Amino acid sequence: MNTRHGPVLLGGALLLVVVLAGCGPATPTPAQPTVGAPPPLPALQSPLPSPTPASGPPYPTIASPIRLPLCTPPPPPPPEALQPSEAPALEDYVFGEPQVILTDTAPIDIIGWMADGRNLLLARTLPDRPRRVIEALDTQTGRIVRYAETNLYASDVAFPLDRGRGVAFYDLGEQQPGDIVPPNDLMASHGPGQVQPLVQRFSSLSTARTMAVDPHSASLVRFEQAPGGPPALPPQAQADLRVLSLPVDPYLWKYPKYFPDRVETGYTGDEFRTVVRPDGSLVAFISDPYLFIYDTTTQTACELDLGVAENGEYRSAWNVEWSPDGRYLAMLSTARWPGNLLNFTDLTIYDTLTGVLKHANPSPREYVTTFSWAPDSQALTVLGDSYMLDGVPLQSLYLVNALTGDSVPQLGDQLFGTSGNHISWTSDGRLVSMGPCLGREDDIQEMAIEDLKWHICLIPVDIQNH
Repeated sequence: MNTRHGPVLLGGALLLVVVLAGCGPATPTPAQPTVGAPPPLPALQSPLPSPTPASGPPYPTIASPIRLPLCTPPPPPPPEALQPSEAPALEDYVFGEPQVILTDTAPIDIIGWMADGRNLLLARTLPDRPRRVIEALDTQTGRIVRYAETNLYASDVAFPLDRGRGVAFYDLGEQQPGDIVPPNDLMASHGPGQVQPLVQRFSSLSTARTMAVDPHSASLVRFEQAPGGPPALPPQAQADLRVLSLPVDPYLWKYPKYFPDRVETGYTGDEFRTVVRPDGSLVAFISDPYLFIYDTTTQTACELDLGVAENGEYRSAWNVEWSPDGRYLAMLSTARWPGNLLNFTDLTIYDTLTGVLKHANPSPREYVTTFSWAPDSQALTVLGDSYMLDGVPLQSLYLVNALTGDSVPQLGDQLFGTSGNHISWTSDGRLVSMGPCLGREDDIQEMAIEDLKWHICLIPVDIQNH
């Protein structure tokens, strides 16, 4: 690995650090769990069943911390399962010229594609007041439909709903006595004027420690063993989200890692984020500096050890996402002592079929900033720091092989911004939406950073020989 370059401050959504950890039981068990990948997984089309106790909770009301075992690799798979013969090589992906479909002077974030693969969900900041609007852009006609308007200071997490046209998002709720800041309400909109709450006061301490949302799968994961249990859900939340009720309290899995006398809470607080495998069989729990994986079939959990980096520090991770087929778990990772600056961010990929961890970093400055899975689960598109313009890092695009970690640059003369940078593939793998697209390197070098505009672009992708 090359010498690491210039440290960056750990702040903002880009550098929210959470630690990956993996599988273990809801109650202690001597068995060593394994994390394996089943045959190709179907897309999750409906909410997963939520176990309901027949009479009272099947767990003690007072629990003690549990030290989970480390995840162990499954038995070796057959050779043909490791590299499908039909998998395209990196050179088979041909990225076309970016086509700008929307331009604004105010920031625009890409939320993702709607189920129809035609409408692109966007979040746009209003320049004249502290508000953010969530809109769907018809990429064929240019028609824009506004779904909701939210407070600019609410959480910027938003995602397409599980079923039907619509979007889930956060807005600031009512501040009550004892609240340091107004809580975030989890809301849903099915169209203009059709906004309603799904979970009120979601970010309050009493609620945030009993459930978590996975935007990638539109899932709501409930921690049934959390003190007091999660609040009841309204029918609309049951209809719009994939609800998983797990017999766990993941906060009992934490243990002193950096300091012998206390549990490190990390920079984003100690709330767990969850990422649900497409078939619902595995759930990753992430809270800086931990990452656990829970098996919903065996009801066991384990800690995924990301190892130690060249600087001698534990690796931690954030921006965790399953591959569409559920074989791989990808994430951004780094290694630092709490409070120190970041010297690098890698793309880390965990293969559940082999138990192998790989780290990739094609960025010249060794800062990978975002990634997105190709629908075939064989490759990922990655943005990484390329060079600085007026003190602001600009990004280049790369394609990374999920199995080997090898990478190739794409659109070498094109640069992309760091704020709101998001990559989203259509489900057929023929289009990639990106933003902000800044243009050709030669043109940008002659501009001041304040002159750059927010461009949302579509990039056609052709997979040759397939």
